[in-house]
Amino acid sequence: MDSPQDLHEFLRSAIRDRGAHSLSAVADFALQERELYLKGPCIVALACWGDAGFKRMVENALRGQMAKDVSAAIKTLAFIAAGQPLTSLETFLHDQETLNEINSFLAGANLASTAKRRLSELIMSLPAEDLLIPLGSAFTHISFSNPDAAGEIVAALGSKWLGFGSSELDAFEKMLESQPEDEPSLHAFLEKYPQMLDPMAVQVWSKPDFHGFKEPDFLIRRSDDSYLVVEIENAEKQIITQAEQPSAYVTQAVKQVNDYRSFVGERLVEARHHFPNIHEPDALVVIGLEKSLSSSQAKALKQENHSRNKLRIVGFDWILGRSRAVLTNVTSSKVEVIKGYRVV
Repeated sequence: MDSPQDLHEFLRSAIRDRGAHSLSAVADFALQERELYLKGPCIVALACWGDAGFKRMVENALRGQMAKDVSAAIKTLAFIAAGQPLTSLETFLHDQETLNEINSFLAGANLASTAKRRLSELIMSLPAEDLLIPLGSAFTHISFSNPDAAGEIVAALGSKWLGFGSSELDAFEKMLESQPEDEPSLHAFLEKYPQMLDPMAVQVWSKPDFHGFKEPDFLIRRSDDSYLVVEIENAEKQIITQAEQPSAYVTQAVKQVNDYRSFVGERLVEARHHFPNIHEPDALVVIGLEKSLSSSQAKALKQENHSRNKLRIVGFDWILGRSRAVLTNVTSSKVEVIKGYRVV
């Protein structure tokens, strides 16, 4: 482009066309251009292609690994996630006609939740050290002028702390649908994202060998120094039989975690040299899919869990559902304190 005016005409033409070729042209120019006053407007304009544009925005930021690309993408996605109109101050887009066209599209597109997901994906995909400069730049531009957008960035950082975001949960759901029998892959996935097993996890041992005793799949130390022993089977195995009793697979897995708990409990002094402050751990057995249970089988599972001490049997879809709830609450909510509440 020979001038900003040429760029604005190019962007308006692409936005009005909104085809795949125009999307690629804008995304490619944004990636190749180094000057922020030219790059920034192109990044913002990608929003006019909805999630397809957000995807290219994130891909460009990750591919270029330039702080200005990342910062611009973070700011744009945060504004849209907050339902706020984009302004020339944050976007480097000083042509009001073009900016109006972008905001007009966004006002009717209902893209807030999609932008939240892509913002979380971007922040999740970057190492912490690569986020410092672009996050600092993004906050400098918007923390005072638009606290709602700044809040979306803070919320997205919650998924970074959790260790998983919407994209990871979507991938896990697809794995449960396409590879329910593949226990090694399920183990590897949960090993990579162990806070799906327990959101309070701070230290995780995968298949820990303690004196050669039968290894559990995971031993998890939580942030309060309590422990959780986890045994997983695959997602295709039966949880509750037609006779409304725990299946043989469940019975075997329960025995394994209880045996391990007893083994560690008998050697607590030595165990604490390896597992800080360990005491009697809780236990979790993950097997099958709860959505496959009939109402009477689901009731039997609930009763089975109520009858056990510090041990819970759940399906892989229970893990997925809880993880989605935790992600939503951590990234979208503040702690609500309700004073003087009374039920009459």
